[in-house]
Amino acid sequence: MEGVKAQAGRELVIADNAVEMIESIQTLLASPGDRERFGRAARRLAEREYDWSQSLWPLESLYRDMLHVKAKAC
Repeated sequence: MEGVKAQAGRELVIADNAVEMIESIQTLLASPGDRERFGRAARRLAEREYDWSQSLWPLESLYRDMLHVKAKAC
């Protein structure tokens, strides 16, 4: 999960092998409360960290600078 700002056991479930993955899936299938909790937490994370307005704002100044340089060249 490198590069993703999520915590195992909070927004996602991580399994290191097939047996752990199957166990995690079985646990989630048996627990509507856990599925709901993971779903809500993952959505909050996605909205907070990966919304377009959050993800792209650092590029705004780069694009502005590029347009400015291009305008000068013309």
